[in-house]
Amino acid sequence: LHRYYRRKDLAMSPELRAARDLGVIDSSMTVQDIPDLGDLEVFERFYDRKFDPRVGPKNAVKLWFEKSKQWTSFRESIMRYAAFLRYRELLQAGKLENFGAANAQVAKTLQKEFGTDVAAAHLARNLLGDYGNLPVMANWIRARVIPFFSFQWTLIERYPRLFWNAAKMGDIKGAG
Repeated sequence: LHRYYRRKDLAMSPELRAARDLGVIDSSMTVQDIPDLGDLEVFERFYDRKFDPRVGPKNAVKLWFEKSKQWTSFRESIMRYAAFLRYRELLQAGKLENFGAANAQVAKTLQKEFGTDVAAAHLARNLLGDYGNLPVMANWIRARVIPFFSFQWTLIERYPRLFWNAAKMGDIKGAG
C-alpha cells in the first residue's frame, strides 16, 4: 500500500488491486469531502504558481496542507484495506458473524451474486464510512449548505447499524 501511494511501484497484489477497483482505498472523507485547497478562495494566496523566495512561509503552508491531506488519506486507506482483508478472510472461511455497519442481507447477497471481494469491499467501506456512496440529497447539502456534511451523514447511517448488528450478536450487555 505504501508503494502504491508513493507511486514508486505500480505492481499490485491481487488483493490490493481488488481493493482499489472496488473503492475500498481512496474512498475516505479526505478524498471525497476535502477539495484541493488551492481551489478554495480563502487558500488561493498560498497556491501562487510563481516561485518567489519571499513567499517561503506561503510555500510552507501549501506544502503542509498537501502533505497533511496525503498522510490522512494514506492512514485511512491502511485501515480500510486492513478491514477489507479481514472481511475477505472471514467470508472465504465462512466464519463471518458480525457485519459491522453493513446490512447483513445485503452483504450475503453481494457475496452470493458477485463474489467474496465485492462483499468484503462493501463491509469494509460501511465499517469506516462509505463517503463515496452518499444519497443525492446528502451530496447536495455537502456541496451547498454544510461543509463536511458527509461525515455527519455517515455517522447517522453507520451507528444505528453498528448497534443493531452488535445487539443481534449479543455483544451489547446490560449494566450490572
